[in-house]
Amino acid sequence: MKKLKCWKKGEHNSFHRTDGVKIKSYGRETTYPFVQIGTFYDSKVGKLDGFMVNVHTTHTSETLKERIPTKAKALAFARKYLEEHDSC
Repeated sequence: MKKLKCWKKGEHNSFHRTDGVKIKSYGRETTYPFVQIGTFYDSKVGKLDGFMVNVHTTHTSETLKERIPTKAKALAFARKYLEEHDSC
């Protein structure tokens, strides 16, 4: 696995660009763009139903892939995306 030079691990299953734009919102500073792993919950059963990988920029948000069954597979998918977009 190659080392990422333009991305760093953030809080809450996210990765931020090291050369990104810093925006302060609700008293918290976030660097855009960032990739975040979210969760799906089945509201009828109340159980975790999978994960999704989102990319957020200063003006848009996009879901790259959803309904990934495990967190490890979601992290692997996000890692592959980060490696493909690792040019500063």
